[in-house]
Amino acid sequence: MISIGYPGRVLSNRPVVEPHNHAKGWVRFDFEAAFKCPVKIINDAAMQAWVATGTGRCSSWGSAPGWARP
Repeated sequence: MISIGYPGRVLSNRPVVEPHNHAKGWVRFDFEAAFKCPVKIINDAAMQAWVATGTGRCSSWGSAPGWARP
């Protein structure tokens, strides 16, 4: 299983609207077909909070332009 932290609203495991700070294509993209495994999509801030509580385990890879800013 792959978990994706999405920078916006998520409903029923799908992005609701395209993000304003990333490329378009998230809403209609078939993640499970692309990765050939189950995919869970949640809000990125919710994912960070879940990991920060110590109840979740996370191995992450990705990029977020906001993280690099002072």
